Amino acid sequence: MAAMKLYEDVLAQDGVTTRQKQAALFGSTAVHASFGDIELAQITLREGIRNGLDFDQALADPDLPDFVTSPQMLIQLRRFNQTAQGALAARSSRAVQRQRIGGTSSAGAGAGAGTGLNQDIGGMFGSSTSDTAQVDTSVIGEHSEGTSDQAPPRAPRV
Repeated sequence: MAAMKLYEDVLAQDGVTTRQKQAALFGSTAVHASFGDIELAQITLREGIRNGLDFDQALADPDLPDFVTSPQMLIQLRRFNQTAQGALAARSSRAVQRQRIGGTSSAGAGAGAGTGLNQDIGGMFGSSTSDTAQVDTSVIGEHSEGTSDQAPPRAPRV
């Protein structure tokens, strides 16, 4: 966990270059992935993507930390990277189209006026700065608000 502390310290410093932020976020992603924590790995990867990191390029970069994790984790993070990179590309192309047709004013830009690339990715994957957790309850078959200390209902005896 000393590596994680180092990466967090780098991100907290003033005057850190974009490349240094990318390296620190990739390192954090590698630490979380090595422990098998996909959610935290995706959060730090998302922040890296917001700072211009390309996950596939980073994996091949000899100057960045080695990425030691399970094949399943690597597959999930690569898919996450592709989805996020696709969202960035789509957002960029929409911005270029708006500029070409003169839609740079707030009246002509539509509902997406004033939103940045970060907000699109945040909308797709949730915000890492959010104080509420988004949980997919479809795996348990019911929707529940918060946590419950009660045991699940039992099936009636026949």
